[in-house]
Amino acid sequence: SAHTLNIDHPALRNAAIEYFNQSAILPDWADPKLIHGAEQLFYNQAMLSTVVLFNASLPECYVLPSVAEVLHIAGNLEDRALHRIRQTARMIFPVMAAGGLTTPGGQGVPQVQKVRLIHATIRCFLVGGDPEVVARQVAAGEPWRVPSDKSQPETKDLLQAMERAHWEVQRDGLPVNQAELAYVLLTFSHVFNKCAPKLGVRLKRDEQLAYLHCWNVVGHILGIPRDLMADTPEEAEELYEISRRRAREVPPRAADPRPELGAATVSATRSVLPLEVLKPWATLLPQRLCEPWTLQTLALTQPVPLWQHVAYFVTINIFIAIEWFARWFITAGIVPKFVHHVFRNVLLKGLFMSETLPLRLPDGRLNPELDRISSASKKNAWVAELESRKAKSSERQVSSRGH
Repeated sequence: SAHTLNIDHPALRNAAIEYFNQSAILPDWADPKLIHGAEQLFYNQAMLSTVVLFNASLPECYVLPSVAEVLHIAGNLEDRALHRIRQTARMIFPVMAAGGLTTPGGQGVPQVQKVRLIHATIRCFLVGGDPEVVARQVAAGEPWRVPSDKSQPETKDLLQAMERAHWEVQRDGLPVNQAELAYVLLTFSHVFNKCAPKLGVRLKRDEQLAYLHCWNVVGHILGIPRDLMADTPEEAEELYEISRRRAREVPPRAADPRPELGAATVSATRSVLPLEVLKPWATLLPQRLCEPWTLQTLALTQPVPLWQHVAYFVTINIFIAIEWFARWFITAGIVPKFVHHVFRNVLLKGLFMSETLPLRLPDGRLNPELDRISSASKKNAWVAELESRKAKSSERQVSSRGH
């Protein structure tokens, strides 16, 4: 609990308490039944969820120029693509786990809170000041140029890379802003709903509504305004296309990082496909699931052998048949449910949820106030305390399962 954090500095302690307490409160409009329905859909369609995440949701994120630029500056996707994808999955799977958002012990809310802090950290570093002050200054027509610290050597370290960067606030707006996050939210909700039929899964309308609703609750925790959220598939498609149309109107940068991000994502997918014969599917799946403009922007238009397309068609139809057969006989209690339990819980949770990466903020780097606070304490005590408590909680959960 944030109330028991061992923080010496009162201002930092109070800020931490307020943030974690307030952001953990679900909105009045959150519907536990709809959230539970989304959790069940995600759980029942575990393979679909994973395929869409790797091959559609993430690629569709990268078409926004400013989002791609942030990832490029961080260097975290080109150099460590699979690690970055697993980081995303480790936020998504606790969120979509049963009770992840709605129960006191659910891990979904802490994961989203961590992501929101990471976004805030990136925003502060890239604009070189308080984002709210910068936004007001730019809105008033005053120039704001972030000095690029070229004295810093080129590095793969996220914080040093951001210090070297030169973010054009007038041209690109605030990095990781609410409008961009609203679009990214749709890539995890609306894109899932759109891609399901392409993979042979026909979602009912109430399932689509539940999935959108659940991710809107996540958006609330992330700080996205309600008026930037969609409640129906029609509203989602409209907002989705507005964001993409605006992205298409942005002139390409001299060094567009998006093709490199696309290549890194395909490479990461190839690395997890077990058989050499399946490797071309790392390119084929995005081509089947993503929008044509996305494929062109990310340079994912490489030709795939015809026999791979045929194999894809046959495989998808086999999965459709298996899905129909399994649903029918599982309902009747004939097919052992433990087979599905093994796949969903052992494979997927072992791959994506075995560890939830701790939040690690730098000492004395966020702003002058934190510099002063950190001079008295070598490490951000509240972060250390949170990490310790989360680790102990995870140990207790593992121990209780063992008994």
